[in-house]
Amino acid sequence: MPIGAQLLLLILVLIEVKEVAGRLCPVKAAPPHSRVSGGMSMSVYDYLEFKHLKSIIAIAEEGTITAASTRIALAQSALSRQINDLEEALHIQIFERDRVGMTLTPAGESLVRFGREMLQTRIEVVTAVQAIHQATMRPFRLGFTPFIEHQV
Repeated sequence: MPIGAQLLLLILVLIEVKEVAGRLCPVKAAPPHSRVSGGMSMSVYDYLEFKHLKSIIAIAEEGTITAASTRIALAQSALSRQINDLEEALHIQIFERDRVGMTLTPAGESLVRFGREMLQTRIEVVTAVQAIHQATMRPFRLGFTPFIEHQV
């Protein structure tokens, strides 16, 4: 597992600390729970997919849902719904919204860093398995010529 992913997991596992009235108080995240979707039980972890990471990165880089939706060729309403559903499923807020655009929350910043790394890792994995497949598919040819002595 890449070091960035390990660090993100460590950050996500740690108990968040919030300052209340001058004192540090631990704030526990909502426990991961399963939901039933189409007869299948889904963990909260099943909701985050590569398409979500691409969407989050696009919004972070473009600053608005409108610009990001154009960039990734997805309807603005669908992209907005996708992000809202993801925030609800993960019990986090990824973006701060205002009338000018969207900015990342600290959780969103971590998700973008993780997302970029995971998307690059996905490219590397696909490239590696394609290379392995091509190497195993090449025929092995052994030539023989009558001009070479048989004792060789």
